[in-house]
Order: sequence, then C-alpha cells, then structure tokens
Amino acid sequence: MISARRLVGATAIVLLLAACGGGSDGGSTDGGDTPGPAPDAGVQVVATGAWNDIDLGSGSWGWGVLLENPGAEAIRVDMDVNALNSAGEVVDSMTAMWTVVVAGSQGGISGGFFGVPEGEQVSEIEIASIETSPSEFGSSTLAVGGVTVADSVVTGSVANGSDQALAGVWVTGLQVQSGSVVGGGGTMIDVPSGGATDFTVNLIGSLTGDLIVVAAPPYN
Repeated sequence: MISARRLVGATAIVLLLAACGGGSDGGSTDGGDTPGPAPDAGVQVVATGAWNDIDLGSGSWGWGVLLENPGAEAIRVDMDVNALNSAGEVVDSMTAMWTVVVAGSQGGISGGFFGVPEGEQVSEIEIASIETSPSEFGSSTLAVGGVTVADSVVTGSVANGSDQALAGVWVTGLQVQSGSVVGGGGTMIDVPSGGATDFTVNLIGSLTGDLIVVAAPPYN
C-alpha cells in the first residue's frame, strides 16, 4: 500500500517542476473539501489546486491533484486539466496526464501550466476529463518511508513489494491545505524487486498544510 506522510506527476513536466525547487510561497488554489465522484467506480478526486511559479515567469503555474483508489487492484488514471481564471474561463490546458494509483491507497499528479496569458491569474483547476483502466500492477504494493523535510526538499525511500523490478516509479509530493493542493513536485526513480530506493523531491508553491508523499508504479 502507498503510505501517505503528512507531506505526471506522470510526464516530463513533473521532472521540470521537481528540478526547479523552492518556488513561491502562496498562490491561488481551488476548493476540494469533499471527495469527487469515482469515474468508472475506480478513483476519487480528493483535492485539487494551483499555485503561481514565479521561478518560471508570471505565466507559469503549478498544479496538483490528490486521488484515492478504494479498490483492491491498481488502476491507471488519465486526465485532461484546465486552468480557470476567477470568471471561470479556461486560460490554459494540460492534456494526457496519467498516473497509476495502487490498490486501497492515495495517488497524485503534479504538473504545470506554462501558457497562461500575461495578467491572468489561475483561480482554480478543472478536471476536464478523467478515465480509469486496469493496471498490470494488480494488488502489489509500494511503500513510502523515512520521509524528512528540510525547507522545500523532501527525502525518503520507496520499498517495492512486487516480484518485479520497476523502472520509472513516480514519487509525487503534494502540499494540501484546507482541502486544496497548494504546492507540489515530483521525481522518477527505479526500485528493485523486494528492495528500496531513496528519493529527493523539490517542492514548488506554498509549504503550508499537510505534506502527502505517494509513489506510483510504471504506467502499464
């Protein structure tokens, strides 16, 4: 089971965000007080949010989504995400973000909008579409342990409870405050079968609230 620590993503965007480190404190976030519906009876949306990433310019905003998989098998999650201004208008979009959420555990995606027009503010994010499908990971486990935090740097390890070596495990950190994601980042590691690998995640955005760290197996 993925362990949550009171800390795509699944594409190369996440690696870019992780490499930036120590972003701005604050930024706009949306609500997320109650879990969302479970599309295909597979996954719940627990919290969402966005924050301005001043290190990459005024038009760059980070975003994060915290998910919950109540099922007994790992599931793949695909989603399209829109950035909305205070009027509810779409000012940027990210498509084909994906992750895997292990059985009975939380998972997360952290990405970025890099085309928000000058002068626009991202007030919230909208999940424009979300789909789930079975993952080959099945009922196997990943466990996050030994999490420590120093400023915006999170370290720890991921243990692989499956019988296969995993190349490309995503480790995502999300900072959640009052039901909204206010900061995040991620990195990718390889974890041997029955073994553990250390990780380092650099967070961007606000460092307040609860820090949740989750690990996702390769998307297959």
